[in-house]
Amino acid sequence: MPARALARVPEIDEAPSDAGRLRLAVAAFLRREDGREKPSGEWRASVWYPDPAERRPCCDSIEVSPKNRQALYDHCCTRAHIAALYDVGPNDLRQAIREERPTPATIARQQSPSRGTAVEALFESSRKAQEMARQEVTREAERRSFPWFKSCLVGSTRERRRLSSRPSRRRSLNLAAFSWPSSLP
Repeated sequence: MPARALARVPEIDEAPSDAGRLRLAVAAFLRREDGREKPSGEWRASVWYPDPAERRPCCDSIEVSPKNRQALYDHCCTRAHIAALYDVGPNDLRQAIREERPTPATIARQQSPSRGTAVEALFESSRKAQEMARQEVTREAERRSFPWFKSCLVGSTRERRRLSSRPSRRRSLNLAAFSWPSSLP
């Protein structure tokens, strides 16, 4: 286990238990995922290399090239590397991260005490989002002067007829101006 990880948690004097290592691994992963923590290492000749304390056997499979200079840095932020770094199982770490990270369903359950109100809140927010999107599309159609689009969005039949009764831009045959011959042979 890296000494750096132990230095961050002052209450731990000796090697932590499995649960303690798992807790430290979850915290480290979430910090690296958010960008609040960076893996220890250095840039040499425009390529990032991990420190010896950070390097694990999983890092050996990463090939660094001029086109992929940050490959080891990205790898050192992965779940597999952090599991190896803290000597915990990758599946245990994945499960602990899932439990730690709040999901939308968890947030909805925490915000409302009963299931019915959570569903109602979700429905209401969905309805509001649809209405806002409809208004935005309508404004854009009006700005670009698409009257046919406006007629598609209008709910009442009377309004659709009113909008469709406007003269069209197509030339139509004017029968009043056409004269029939007075005598047919």
